[in-house]
Amino acid sequence: MGYCWNDDGVYISRKGKAELASFHPDKVKRITIIRQAALGDMIVTRPFIIEARKFFPNAHITLSITTDSQLGAPTDLADSVHIVPGKDQRNGPLKERFKQLNALPEQDIVFDLVCTNRSSYVTALTKAKLKVSYPHRDLQARMLYDVCLKRSSFSCEAEVMLQMLMFFGHQPSMPLEFNLPDNRQLRDSSTPYVSFFTGSAAPSKCYPIEQYKQLIEQLAKANPQLDFVLLEGTKPEETQQGWEPLIENYSNIRVQPLIKIEEVTNHLAKASLVISNDTGIRNVAIATHTPTLGIFLGTVPYRYLPSYETHYIVYNPDKSIASVEKVYAKAKQAIEELAL
Repeated sequence: MGYCWNDDGVYISRKGKAELASFHPDKVKRITIIRQAALGDMIVTRPFIIEARKFFPNAHITLSITTDSQLGAPTDLADSVHIVPGKDQRNGPLKERFKQLNALPEQDIVFDLVCTNRSSYVTALTKAKLKVSYPHRDLQARMLYDVCLKRSSFSCEAEVMLQMLMFFGHQPSMPLEFNLPDNRQLRDSSTPYVSFFTGSAAPSKCYPIEQYKQLIEQLAKANPQLDFVLLEGTKPEETQQGWEPLIENYSNIRVQPLIKIEEVTNHLAKASLVISNDTGIRNVAIATHTPTLGIFLGTVPYRYLPSYETHYIVYNPDKSIASVEKVYAKAKQAIEELAL
């Protein structure tokens, strides 16, 4: 087989081997990329679409998402968008839901980047020469997909996804390209600021607010040359409520009121450093090439730690809440190494 770098950990079906025997990237006319996820996961999908367009220059790229996963979806990078019912429409008419799941024309390649029940329905109902996904040891997956690759939670997800393209022989650009506002050009050096965000989609991922306040107060006191900007979100715990005493007592602690996601991207792209929980906001900052400090409680931190740029993480090996002193020490290290 030509365009196929087969490793011991890669599964290729008999049908897949037959298709790959005459495969050439220039012959690929239609690709569907299935990605049904939250904001952060959508953001880290952008390099995959960018690199897919490079490797398959003649392909029409369709992005398949769900009705409840449209925030931050990289629709600007796709030629068309396929939307299927999400959890918010689980009680809708069965006939209509099936129609939407089955709406795609025949494809050359389907890349399933999520491997959920819903994405497998889209994959199963879509005719394609090759169907590519992750779960290489699952018998059911082998019945559905033609190529299955390994996936590790201890490597950066954005880089792991690109391995599906590496399988065909593509060499992705490094650092990754996101086609978003770029901190390397936009960083505000005249009035440098550290942006911090206290929320997350799951409460279990949130560093305690009172400890967050202690952290920011210590940082503001030790770094008068920097502004510390609370980026407001939509949830009560993501607003300035309760932060008033610190805002009043420290002139370099201020608030960025709630803004649209496009404006959030620009705000993060101009920051000198972003401190946040494991959340989509940190992934957006990473996508703008802004240095970040991620505070992790239960999720695997290395899944969101790029290897190609400077980012910082802090966590306890037993998944307990890191002390203010430990987070402060890591933030201090970041500020010093970034010469802020």
